[in-house]
Amino acid sequence: MPELADRTQVPEAPAAPGDLLLGWRASNPYWLDLDLYAQALVARAGTAAAEASVALAALAARMTAVPSADRQRAMIRLIASLIGTGVWDRLDALWLPAAHDAQAGRLNWIGDRYNLTAVNSPAWTADRGYKGDGAAAYLSTGFVGGGATDKCQQSSATVGVYVQQLAAAGTTCLAGSTDTGAPGGSAGTRVMMRYETAGPTYHMLAVNDASNSVSAAGALAALGLYTVTRNSAATSEAYLGSQLIESRTSASRSLSTELYLLADHFIASGANFPATERISAAFVGGGLTAPQVANLSAALGAYLTTLGA
Repeated sequence: MPELADRTQVPEAPAAPGDLLLGWRASNPYWLDLDLYAQALVARAGTAAAEASVALAALAARMTAVPSADRQRAMIRLIASLIGTGVWDRLDALWLPAAHDAQAGRLNWIGDRYNLTAVNSPAWTADRGYKGDGAAAYLSTGFVGGGATDKCQQSSATVGVYVQQLAAAGTTCLAGSTDTGAPGGSAGTRVMMRYETAGPTYHMLAVNDASNSVSAAGALAALGLYTVTRNSAATSEAYLGSQLIESRTSASRSLSTELYLLADHFIASGANFPATERISAAFVGGGLTAPQVANLSAALGAYLTTLGA
């Protein structure tokens, strides 16, 4: 790679976009301007892998502990896959708590906004993720949705959580935002594998939903990625991995409450239904098609398998 005479020159493209990782970029002081770096790279390559290299450089620069070269290669494969299948541009936030460092695990991969805050010390395990305590611990996201620049809108919305360890029993919420003061009323957004009442056990998988009705009887007991997506004002679909597990007919509603992970957020009473599951990944954004859900599930699964999660 020849030395640049000034910052306006564009160097020869590297042999592969994967060469343009943090270590290479750090050794080239002329590339400290990320915007210039991004413009030059995409102009030279114009591929999903090239765009992924830019996204990875920006993400890794926000991490206090630099990821290893092997981890960066896995990260760029995941990002490139999501870009290439159109999923990346549909997300407002993608969190990977299964990380090499707790601070890295709280970052939003899509951009420097909606980074997670650990409240009341949920337990973090390297390359596995965050686990709730069933009492007071959860992750706040800062995300409400519905804003002018948000992909997540009233009738186009997706929320998903990758479950790495199951709860033993009890009502728990993996992701929730409910703009009523207490359980009941409008559901909002909930990913609940287990919802126990005085009698039967149910589960609830809803996103931007005007109904508080449970989805179906029986607790969900499988590990993996649970995704709920809405592409209309009247219906939503829930998936485990790439498999459609239920369709829900219910009107959409806009939300005014921040989304929590490992708990449900009631607007007046705070965190409820605290989880004891451990989650390795989570995301929120606009509505996804069935092929996009399948691609997202496959890409996340491959990445987490690489980590051993």
